[in-house]
Amino acid sequence: MKVKEVIKAMAPHEQKEIGIYTIEVGGNPEPVFANTASFVEVGVLSKNKPVEDLEPILVLSAADKKLQLFPTKAWGSPGWYRARVFFTEKGTYEVRLEFTHKEKKITGTFSLTVSSPTYFPHEPY
Repeated sequence: MKVKEVIKAMAPHEQKEIGIYTIEVGGNPEPVFANTASFVEVGVLSKNKPVEDLEPILVLSAADKKLQLFPTKAWGSPGWYRARVFFTEKGTYEVRLEFTHKEKKITGTFSLTVSSPTYFPHEPY
C-alpha cells in the first residue's frame, strides 16, 4: 500500500497541508478511550514522498492547559511516527506537532477526541 493510500485508509485521522508537507495525526486504536494505553500517530509527506529521519515532538493540551511533551519514534511505513500516550480523562485534546526538516521548523495543530472508557479494567469482583 502506498503512503497516500495508508493515509486515506486511516481516517478519521486529521490531515492538513502545511507548506510543502501533508501531515496526518490521529490515535491508534481509534476511537481513543480514556484510561487505556494508546498511540498518537503522525504521517509526514513532502511532494508525495515520505519524510524520514525526523524526531517530531507532540505537545498535548486540553482546555488551554499544556499537559506534556511526547517524543515520537519512527514505526511501520516510512514517514510514520508515533508516541505512546495514556489519556486519563475524556475530552478534546489539542495535539501540537513540532519538527525541523531541512533547517526549517514546522508546526501544526490538530484535534484528538478521547472517549469515555467502555469498561473498567480494575472493577472489583
